[in-house]
Amino acid sequence: MKSTNPFISVIIPTFNSENFIEETLLSVFKQTYQNFEVIVSDDGSSDQTIKKVKNLHTKFPQIKLTILQNKHSGPGENRNKGVAKSSGEWISFLDSDDLWKENKLQLTSEVIEKKQFDLVCHHEYMIDGNKKTLLDHKKKHLKNLHPFISLLRSNSLSPSATTLKKKTFLKVGGFDKNLPSAQDFDLWLRLAQLRDFKIYHMEKPLGEYIVREGSISSNPLKRLRCMLIIAQKYKEGIQEYSRSPLLETLRYKGLAYSVAGRQLLFRKQFFSGIRFFLMGQLLWPRFDWPIKVLKGLYRRYFMS
Repeated sequence: MKSTNPFISVIIPTFNSENFIEETLLSVFKQTYQNFEVIVSDDGSSDQTIKKVKNLHTKFPQIKLTILQNKHSGPGENRNKGVAKSSGEWISFLDSDDLWKENKLQLTSEVIEKKQFDLVCHHEYMIDGNKKTLLDHKKKHLKNLHPFISLLRSNSLSPSATTLKKKTFLKVGGFDKNLPSAQDFDLWLRLAQLRDFKIYHMEKPLGEYIVREGSISSNPLKRLRCMLIIAQKYKEGIQEYSRSPLLETLRYKGLAYSVAGRQLLFRKQFFSGIRFFLMGQLLWPRFDWPIKVLKGLYRRYFMS
């Protein structure tokens, strides 16, 4: 007898998401693929998030929806609670302010059924105000390196673009609830250390990643602290999979400081931005980066 369980469980973590949760949910409810469930895992919102979720669901009663109202425990633990309540064989994550194309689950399910992979990720557009940029995740995948080192150097995965086997997610223990930022990157690194772990990159943009001020990922210093914790956490992995562990660590930390510095400069926090950017360049010089940062600053402050 064929199982009636949904094949894909869509996990949407929310926290005071009343201004955008309806649009996000609509992008899921209107999917052309129908064998899925939605789990909204709320992290103790104090606004109208839950009310808006319930109201919208009345217009789509055919969708299997579960709402979890949790005590505030952070995004990692909130996602874990959503997965714990899921019944699908595969898990798709979607942040509460991101959007999917209506055929995202259809095309993803077709890849899952035809190919033997543990994780599927597609391209997406990054929407930052009026600017729309294609995020070509496959281009970041360094196929000549071990998956762990490839991800460490160039993260080719994104939460709202990723679908993975539930049993594989549970095998590595889910998201690290102690990390306030970069929990997704930490998860990818643990997955990449599994034997024969396989990633498939779909070369189609099937979603939109929305950049919003005030989000966890938009806090450069918090993310930098977590990235440095991750460097220490995976010290043994770097030694095992890299031919030059010291250089690998310098590269990783240098890029982490440089990225944080660039983000701070773009937020007009010039003293901290210059300091962290210079630290990054000292650890791992990238001679093209200063020019790119200057061009970015010019576009933001003189051409906008």
